[in-house]
Amino acid sequence: MPAALVYHVGSGTSGSRYNQFKTRYSSRNNIYLIYKNMPVLQIILNLPFLVPGFGMKILFFSQKGMGREYVAGIKNGFQISHRNKKVKFHMRNLGRYARIQLELWWNIIYRFMV
Repeated sequence: MPAALVYHVGSGTSGSRYNQFKTRYSSRNNIYLIYKNMPVLQIILNLPFLVPGFGMKILFFSQKGMGREYVAGIKNGFQISHRNKKVKFHMRNLGRYARIQLELWWNIIYRFMV
């Protein structure tokens, strides 16, 4: 059994919790992650949650003076998404897709209940 212990230093490279570098690249990676890993149907099912979520983040980062960086990251996320491969939909994974979707919905409901 490994005995290594690792400590994570949050924002160790970027230097602070909220900064332009981190804001731009986290928003870019959020878009890319969704594009790359979700089948189109799952993206459509989640749009009613994704759009307001990104809208709230735009408002949040705008209040911190980094709204333009956040939006620039979203635009860049769409740009890199079209250049890279998307995980292909396979009917044999339909049960997994459904389970993931139910977990996503449950997490949204749970977050508002707590």
